[in-house]
Amino acid sequence: MAETSQQGASEWAPPRERRRWTAADGRAMREALRASGDGVIPFAQRHGLHEERVRRWMRKLDGARPALAAPLGFAPVRLVEPPAEGPGLEVAVGGAVVRVRRGFDAALLRHVVAALGGDAC
Repeated sequence: MAETSQQGASEWAPPRERRRWTAADGRAMREALRASGDGVIPFAQRHGLHEERVRRWMRKLDGARPALAAPLGFAPVRLVEPPAEGPGLEVAVGGAVVRVRRGFDAALLRHVVAALGGDAC
């Protein structure tokens, strides 16, 4: 049940005779989507499908799992020379550098880093 697309290539048609797709149906849809060069939304609209159905099959066949939350990571740290006055450290957040001396208030440092956009601290 193929129809001709605007470029003249054979076009995939979704199975209409049954509600649930087989794995072969999903693979055929995935190949048609990739060959079309379209995004999920235009492809789904053109074929009268819900975009979530297309996305679900793509995830299932490609083995991708949706991310529940952004992965946590560490901010890059660069060791620099200690200040001349004595031991301390520098914290670089974005384009800002915060110089911290011995005996600093950790809660205050967390607030400063968060205010500069480094919520990971």
